[in-house]
Amino acid sequence: MSNASVKPVTKQFILEEIKRIAEEDGKPPGTAIFEKKTGIKKKQWEGRYWPYWSEAVKEAGFQPNTFNPAYPIEFLLECLAKLTKELGHVPSNNEIKYAWRNKQGFPSVTTFGRLGNKREMVRRLAEWVEQNEQFSDLAAIISQQGESSSSVHRESRQMKNAEVFKPMLSDSFVPPVIECLPRLAEANPALVGYCQEMGMTEDNVFEKKVAIAFRILGLEVEELGQ
Repeated sequence: MSNASVKPVTKQFILEEIKRIAEEDGKPPGTAIFEKKTGIKKKQWEGRYWPYWSEAVKEAGFQPNTFNPAYPIEFLLECLAKLTKELGHVPSNNEIKYAWRNKQGFPSVTTFGRLGNKREMVRRLAEWVEQNEQFSDLAAIISQQGESSSSVHRESRQMKNAEVFKPMLSDSFVPPVIECLPRLAEANPALVGYCQEMGMTEDNVFEKKVAIAFRILGLEVEELGQ
């Protein structure tokens, strides 16, 4: 949740929060989502700064959310193929967000969620490319990325299984809670993949584990909350 409780709820602050949430979600928020993420209630803006929420969204630089028919899967795959061709690899979520902000008519990252998770999306894109000759040159790129993704996923799964039994068999004096620090420091692919599956980045996990290590040594640590 935002720090709305400690900042004055000014018109400018609300506009900044609309932009922040739109950046995170790929679209401007409705009133319910906005209140949930900021703690700012309807009575704090309605009739004071704007008569309707759609006016606030417009002033923040967005078009108010309206019902749009779902993009056909074929169109999503074509957009994904074109962006893959442009980048030379299957795009990440951040690269899809960038394309959405900078390419007219490009779908948002949440829309691509209809293709499934990253592995499923790569699989479906590979099948689509096989059926569309003009994108046949992407087959090798997609195949290589699919194999890399599967390898990381497999190694991550093996690591999870090993972690279940390792504490029982280990002779190490290092507390289990920080035993992963060396692998995090070297950006172990399996551990990085596991962090991403859990919705975290390896950098944030590393910082938290280092803080725990310092506390174990009896030092006071103030986390930055990144």
